[in-house]
Amino acid sequence: MYKAERTDFAYLVGYGNRSGLKQAIKFALQYRPRGLCINPVVYDYIIQNDEIFRLYEQLGLMRILRQYVIDFPLGQGGYAGKILLAEDLIENDLVDEFDVVANIGAIINNDYEKFSSELHDLIALNKPVKVIVETGYYAHDDGPLERAVYWCANLGVYAIKTSTGIIEKIDNETKRKHVALWRNIINRNGYDLKIKDSGGKTTREDIDKSLAAGADIVGISSVIL
Repeated sequence: MYKAERTDFAYLVGYGNRSGLKQAIKFALQYRPRGLCINPVVYDYIIQNDEIFRLYEQLGLMRILRQYVIDFPLGQGGYAGKILLAEDLIENDLVDEFDVVANIGAIINNDYEKFSSELHDLIALNKPVKVIVETGYYAHDDGPLERAVYWCANLGVYAIKTSTGIIEKIDNETKRKHVALWRNIINRNGYDLKIKDSGGKTTREDIDKSLAAGADIVGISSVIL
């Protein structure tokens, strides 16, 4: 079941540096995942270093999606924290897809207005958006999980994503239960919404279990052969 093109390779460490970013891009070019997802903290390394910029350009030429996580890792930057960087990345032709951290408080407090107002204009930029809802915050409460998938479907996002793997970590088995819950809701309602399960996948078996649970895409932070 494992296929590299169903994985997003991630370089999201908060201490990201030039050498780490360069290695991550080289790994992506070698192993051809669906995309390379990076932390905006390394943005300057791409635009200020000719060698890294040329490597980064190769991703697009090889049809490997260039992905940025927006409002990482807490999702608490409000409207400005979500839209300003996204607009800059598009203006400079540096991005194909966004993974945006939702406002977790809005999900927990059942505040759709806040949730949607922070995401609406970013979605309108016409790049695929995967909304990260950090399922670790409500690992034992299906209510917020169900709200999140209905809200994402209503907004017309490309995919709903389990986590960044940074905050409120939970085990992969629990995340797969969340994926299965979402898959059931999506199929039952006929939603055009994909699922990304992310964080903590270290083997092909891990990836296969997430795909079997209903994920369309699996995020990985290490090369899995």
